[in-house]
Amino acid sequence: MNSDMRKLAILLMIASSVVISFSGLIVRILEVGPLVMNFYRGMFLMCAVMVLLVVRYRGATIVRVISVGWSGIIAGIMLAAAARFCSHSPILPWPIRYLSWPLFPS
Repeated sequence: MNSDMRKLAILLMIASSVVISFSGLIVRILEVGPLVMNFYRGMFLMCAVMVLLVVRYRGATIVRVISVGWSGIIAGIMLAAAARFCSHSPILPWPIRYLSWPLFPS
């Protein structure tokens, strides 16, 4: 990896961390329910990911997003379900805890 690409990668990692961290602070200030809070956090995350994709792929961003296929759609559904079921408590609900024990023991 050349020096310019390394600098760009470091800059993108710092920028994405700052954007995602500030989005959490902004959403926490709002006095809304957990579902609305998850919606706003998801919107901030989507914007941060889209900026990274545009910087990385430029004109082919839409093609790359569409080409994720079924695995990307399933991953999005699983992420949405995890946000929905884990939004009320810092402890995972028992069905998720028992179904996901091979991934991360609780």
